[in-house]
Amino acid sequence: MLAIAALSFLAIFALEAPFAVIVLLAAALGGAGAKAGLPAFHGGGRHGAMGKTHVADAETLLGAELHEMPTSARRGAIGAGLVALCLWLIPLAALAGIGFFALGLV
Repeated sequence: MLAIAALSFLAIFALEAPFAVIVLLAAALGGAGAKAGLPAFHGGGRHGAMGKTHVADAETLLGAELHEMPTSARRGAIGAGLVALCLWLIPLAALAGIGFFALGLV
C-alpha cells in the first residue's frame, strides 16, 4: 500500500498525471487486488467489527448532552461563530476587491 501511495505522488509531481487518472487506476488496482484475494486488499470489516461490546451513545461523554443550552453558552457559541465568519469573510472580501481593482471593474 505504501508503494502505491508513493507511486501516486510520484505520478502527480514528476509526471504531472491528472488526479482523476490516478484515482481511477488506484480503484482498478484495488479491485483487481481484492479479486485476486491478496491480503493487503482485504477490507477491515464493517462498522463494529473491532469488538463485541456495544456502548450506547447516552452512556458516553459525547452522548451526555444538555437538553437546553444555557444562555451564556449560546451567546458564546454565537459570538465565536461570528468571529470565525469575519475571519473568513474579511480576507475573502479583500481578495475580491484586489481582483476587481486589478481587472479595472472598480
